[in-house]
Amino acid sequence: MIHDFSTGEKSEIPMEEPVYTLWVGQNPQFDTDRFRYGYGSMTTPDTILEYQFANGERQSLKQQPVPGYDPSRYETTRIWATAEDGAKVPISLVYQKGLELNGSNPCLLYGYGSYGVNQDPDFNSRWVSLLDRGFVCALAHVRGSETMGRQW
Repeated sequence: MIHDFSTGEKSEIPMEEPVYTLWVGQNPQFDTDRFRYGYGSMTTPDTILEYQFANGERQSLKQQPVPGYDPSRYETTRIWATAEDGAKVPISLVYQKGLELNGSNPCLLYGYGSYGVNQDPDFNSRWVSLLDRGFVCALAHVRGSETMGRQW
């Protein structure tokens, strides 16, 4: 959330994907018209971006190189699984664009949740060959992590 203390206006930096990881970058200058942050997703390798407050423009400064990788071939989404006790468990998916999610495709499901450690929906170059063969790669954000808050 961006809060302009001089006007009281609040806004958000828009994100193109429904599932992503975001972090604050190096912003050593307090009085500035720009904000540097990191962005990554299950389809987008880690990227450092700079956001200009005045016009809302974003500039990509650096991205993790992945030779031969084309992110436009894949998409990511989030689904929810219902646990036995009725709790909704978030699951992040990545798959080839156009793939029908009907349960007939092979799936690599990974999950870790313990001691409050989160497993962020980040890019994993080792999954690309699976995606190219029709796999759905899934990351279950299981209880034990703090994905859904401390009580999770």
